[in-house]
Amino acid sequence: GGIFENMSGLYSNGQANIDVFLKGHAGSSTRVDRGNREAHLNAPALSFGITIQPEVASQLSQGKKKHFRGNGTLARFLYALPKNNVGQRDISQRKAIPETIKTAYHTGIFNLLDIMDIMESGVSKPRVLHLSDEARGSWEKFSQYIESHQGDGKKFEPIQDWTGKIAGASLRISGLCHVVQHGEENPIINRDTMERSLDLCELLI
Repeated sequence: GGIFENMSGLYSNGQANIDVFLKGHAGSSTRVDRGNREAHLNAPALSFGITIQPEVASQLSQGKKKHFRGNGTLARFLYALPKNNVGQRDISQRKAIPETIKTAYHTGIFNLLDIMDIMESGVSKPRVLHLSDEARGSWEKFSQYIESHQGDGKKFEPIQDWTGKIAGASLRISGLCHVVQHGEENPIINRDTMERSLDLCELLI
């Protein structure tokens, strides 16, 4: 969880500068200009995958990090808090990962890394994925469900900053799952992939 201390200004005299994090999440261009250091990112792609203690998570909207909620930082994360199984674990239970699974995972990761950029005039262009009509129908139904429970006094009011972004997150998840399963050749996300993404988002809620 140390990255959140950095984001809140640990090394910049308490002055938080998280613009690069917010724009990196959406892939928006950003420029960083500090003294003699300058960087321009045309299409940043930022992903976080962190495991932190529940106590750290509970403090992410307190103190110097209080503004993380107001500016949408916390709404950009997907959270999972597993049930604590301390005291119930079987310490003798150890299962090695089969070599076939290790090989398949390794191959799958490198297949993704080997996807070539689309270049136009020396500039890398994003690949665009589309939803099938059935997938779009499922997504719109889910989005309407979220919207109908937003607002004062409704089910999602306490977390509506977060649920306001979950429909967009479901599209990101479905895109990732689609590319893992089908590679770069097929640009159409089908209903099955979309539904599995929405199932995961329901669990996250």
